[in-house]
Amino acid sequence: MSLFNSEQESDGILKVSKATQQALLRWKLSLDSGCNSSMEKFLSQEKQEVRSEILRLSKDFEFIRSFVHGENFLEPEGKIGEFHLVRELGRGAMGVVWEANHPKLDRRVALKFLPSRFGISEQEIDRFRQEAVAASGIHHPGIVQVFDFCQEKGQYFIVQELVPGGSNLEDFYFNHARISSRKHVDWKPVVELFEEIAQALHFAHGLGILHRDIKPQNILIHQDGSPKIADFGLAELQNRSGSKKKWELVGTPYYMAPEQIQCRGEAMDGRADLFSLAVVFYEFLCLERPFEAGNSSEVMAKILHQEARSPRKVNKKVPLELDLICMRGLEKNVNRRYKNCQAFADDLRRWRFHQPIHARPSSFVLKSRKWIRRHPIQGLSAMAILVVVAYSLISQWQLSRSRSQVLAGALVEESIQIGKSDPAKSLALLVAAGRASPQIANADRFLRSLENCHEHLQLSGHAGDVEFTFFHPNQKYGITFATDGKGRVWDLTTGLCVKILRGHKGVVKAATLDPAGRWLVSGCGKGRVICWDLKTFEPVQQKKLIHGEIRQLLFNDKSSLLLIVGSAGRAYLWDCASWQVMSSYSESISEGILSGSWLPGGERFSLVYQLKPNRGLIQFYQVGSTEAIASMSDQKWATLKVDFHPSKPWMLSSDRDHVARLWRVPDQKLLAEFSGHQAEVSGAKFHPSKDRILTWSPDGTLKIWDLNRGELVRDLRGHSNKIRYAKFICGGEQVISCSTDGTVRIWDAESGQELQILSGHEAAVLNFAVDHSGQQVLTGSIDNTARLFKKVPILDSLGITRSELSGGSVLSMHPSEEAVLVGTEEGICLEYSLPNFEELSAGIRRQFPVVQAQFDRSGDCRFLAWKDGYFLVQTRSQSTSGSDRNRWKENPVEGQSRRKMAQGACMDLDGRFLVITYSRIRGSNYITQAEIQGDYPAEVYSAETGLLMRELNIRGRAAKFNAAGDRLLIIGLEGEIALYEVPSWREIYRGKLHHHRVAEGDFSEQKDFLVLGSADATLSLLDSRSGEKIREYKPKRDHVICLDFNPTGTEFLAGHIGGSLILYPTQKGAERRFTSVRSKVIQVGFSPDQQWLAAVYLGGGFRVWMRDRSDPVLTLDNPSYSVKSFRFSKDSRFCLLHDSNGRLLYLPLYNEDWLEAAERLCPEQLSEEEIQAFKTRL
Repeated sequence: MSLFNSEQESDGILKVSKATQQALLRWKLSLDSGCNSSMEKFLSQEKQEVRSEILRLSKDFEFIRSFVHGENFLEPEGKIGEFHLVRELGRGAMGVVWEANHPKLDRRVALKFLPSRFGISEQEIDRFRQEAVAASGIHHPGIVQVFDFCQEKGQYFIVQELVPGGSNLEDFYFNHARISSRKHVDWKPVVELFEEIAQALHFAHGLGILHRDIKPQNILIHQDGSPKIADFGLAELQNRSGSKKKWELVGTPYYMAPEQIQCRGEAMDGRADLFSLAVVFYEFLCLERPFEAGNSSEVMAKILHQEARSPRKVNKKVPLELDLICMRGLEKNVNRRYKNCQAFADDLRRWRFHQPIHARPSSFVLKSRKWIRRHPIQGLSAMAILVVVAYSLISQWQLSRSRSQVLAGALVEESIQIGKSDPAKSLALLVAAGRASPQIANADRFLRSLENCHEHLQLSGHAGDVEFTFFHPNQKYGITFATDGKGRVWDLTTGLCVKILRGHKGVVKAATLDPAGRWLVSGCGKGRVICWDLKTFEPVQQKKLIHGEIRQLLFNDKSSLLLIVGSAGRAYLWDCASWQVMSSYSESISEGILSGSWLPGGERFSLVYQLKPNRGLIQFYQVGSTEAIASMSDQKWATLKVDFHPSKPWMLSSDRDHVARLWRVPDQKLLAEFSGHQAEVSGAKFHPSKDRILTWSPDGTLKIWDLNRGELVRDLRGHSNKIRYAKFICGGEQVISCSTDGTVRIWDAESGQELQILSGHEAAVLNFAVDHSGQQVLTGSIDNTARLFKKVPILDSLGITRSELSGGSVLSMHPSEEAVLVGTEEGICLEYSLPNFEELSAGIRRQFPVVQAQFDRSGDCRFLAWKDGYFLVQTRSQSTSGSDRNRWKENPVEGQSRRKMAQGACMDLDGRFLVITYSRIRGSNYITQAEIQGDYPAEVYSAETGLLMRELNIRGRAAKFNAAGDRLLIIGLEGEIALYEVPSWREIYRGKLHHHRVAEGDFSEQKDFLVLGSADATLSLLDSRSGEKIREYKPKRDHVICLDFNPTGTEFLAGHIGGSLILYPTQKGAERRFTSVRSKVIQVGFSPDQQWLAAVYLGGGFRVWMRDRSDPVLTLDNPSYSVKSFRFSKDSRFCLLHDSNGRLLYLPLYNEDWLEAAERLCPEQLSEEEIQAFKTRL
């Protein structure tokens, strides 16, 4: 619409007829052609009505002339509205700018006038008004401020901030170009300038305003050097109503973003201005624009389809990081640019302060896609060739891989079949399978095979059957006695005989160790008994007692008395203090004594007599008396041996009629019978802790029975001949037996699974001994040899250390993973180096259990707390030389809580605050023995001074800080929780979320999530900022015991009291359950890479799962390693385990690590011929 209209005049805009408009247009064309005709001559040529209308407007002749000529006739010292014009500052296509003075406010401003040319459209006026509206809402030091929008006498102008200095970025560019010609360029001023521009743009974008015309001329430079963005003439207010709006092609072509050229309004956001700013930045780095061409159309085509050259290829002086930042801003795909101008500014700031930037070079795939887009025909040809080559290579690889998998599968199957009978060969097969295909020979199979594998040491030297074997109390020596009448002492490290025990003149028929570890007693077929000193292996006492042979020697529990059973139907009680026989025992109607046994307590014993015909008699004696205090005579069976329960008045008899019987001793009542063997019951043993018994027989079977139900629990089969001896080991978790088939076998007592076969003897195994750890077995055989079987120390070889600790309870890893801090229930705190487990600093020992041992975020501060409420805060020495860097400063911060019964303690990761919670104790305090009543609130201490800062109004049993250290969770004794803001200690939330008490809670590291689990199996997800509940989970399972978030906070893992292990999502999604065991879960955790999950169970079981698999890939149930806690390494390749024996174990997770360990430990390797034989069979 023209400024001249045929309607009525309003708002100072001239409203004239169409004929007058045409006349004025003819006058303008005449003037533009150079003809300077007067107004009178012009009017004489027009009609009367036109002349009249123009004469009526003659008072505005100068105004009309200004519109005809298309420029403002403004003069210095002139006035427009309330403003006095001072001087013209500049002019351009979009307007003329004058410096002016506002006399009332006494302020210098800049007036930007819209060019009042003839025929200006209403759209241009609206755009000029929009510039004022857009800029007036922005108040930022980096943007020129607009004060007002005015219209006087048909002229529109904007009143805006006057920027002292009078220059823009284009002037700064030319100055920079002169400096850039020097050898060394200081880029920091340029970078700092663009950082400020980007921050100002981001501020405008935050208000929903897009500039759309960022270029050097529109960025003014203040006299102090700071930039100010001006000219929002093309600015666009982003449509906040959500309605669609037609976008138009506006802007300066050289600086337009691809989506701006394509007028894709839906794709337009602040990243379009970011592209324009990156073009200007490129111009400053390279002293040329990234897209140059002869006209605007060619420039825009290059922006759409051609990649800009790297700034370093144009100007080698440009630093690599600035090149990457600039090129990321020039990405044609908006999703690959910085997400906003602030991110662009942040990377520039990181460069200035020598920090790592976030921009990265384009990947090979992205570069290839861009090249194909520029060269489509060559690209398609290259892709076709690549596809053919890749298909060929993949086909060959798949064929080779399938063959390798088949071979590995066959090797694994063979390994499984011979795993127990020949563990060394089994391991060799598994190693070969791992080389062929690590996926098939996985970590769990390696662990199982290595646990079955054992080292084999033959002890040769005897000239008769080796009937008795013992481990010396120090576990360094083994002692054997044989039918050659000699005993031998063996060094179990070298296998050499270090001492021969001579003195017997007949076959040694009995031998036993003193429970106190002082003596070894042996008896021979000539009736002689010799007592040997276990320190010197010299005879201490020897005596001939009887004319027959010695059949059995038994010490009582106190090692004060020795029961000697002879073949002539007599038994003797020997006083170990005086080495004299106290009394002798016999029964006139018996044919001999079969066996003897001590009752618990060592004051009474039993003797089993053999009567005629095939009957037995059991007599009970009190020490000091030769008369039987009780007797049991059977009528239908003959008892061979008896065993007494360690704590109950029960006796177990092994009888010749294939039955074992349970008796109550005081009244000699038969409680139960256990039948099922096909031959006589050779022996029976009580379980050390459960109401179960073990029986064995010459039929080659062992059976485990439940005493309460009288039922068979496990039938252990595997021996092919008579079983000589068996017993429970490892606290009753395993059963071991030896047989005349030449093997020793070990079973799992709970599952009945055969764990290991110890083979190597060429004839029957007569006896065995097991060391305290259950890792070594010493056997004797009729092949005249003894053999030492040692389990392959797989975990030891992978980094286990046996420390002097026991009952370890707290484990904290240093942030660098170079050290680990261990606290125990015995009150010991020690720090070890990783992975060699050397002790780094002197241990701290106190008489109370450790409740917390923790490093701060830096690892230079550690917090130690004990059960009695005493705590230490130590800082590391600043010295970096040698061992001094591992020392902790003397005079640590010490503190003592007022309540001497700490339940738990924690420190925030920044090492500022300590929180101690207290357990509920009624009655006498076990530490101070003082009478106390009631509960105590949690307390906050200063880590800098050790002084009490405040009491929190909650009786808590557990406390936990989040990773940022600004939130504290207290789990109360009554089931309520409290969430506090740190350091203001403002209570954000407090209350009971569930019907039952909250058992556990955990914060997410990267998201503001807090998850809580309760005894009613309900889980709640809370916002840790506000305490507001986000989501509730009701899996209808059992009590939640432990929780752990994954590193990104998208999922959390929950362990339940019944053994369930469940993965819950924080957003929408289904839960996942992992195969578990029916045992209480005491710890769960994610690896840092989220590939692995792990759990520790009550009793020490440990399992590892892969994230996408339900079945465990690694199971450690060996009772020798009872795991209490674990930590994943930063690279997620290892698990650091802490067992109940105080040992630290490095457990690898990846198959290749296990393969490497197995290759190192494997006693033999398969030859190429053997592998080729397998291939031939397949």
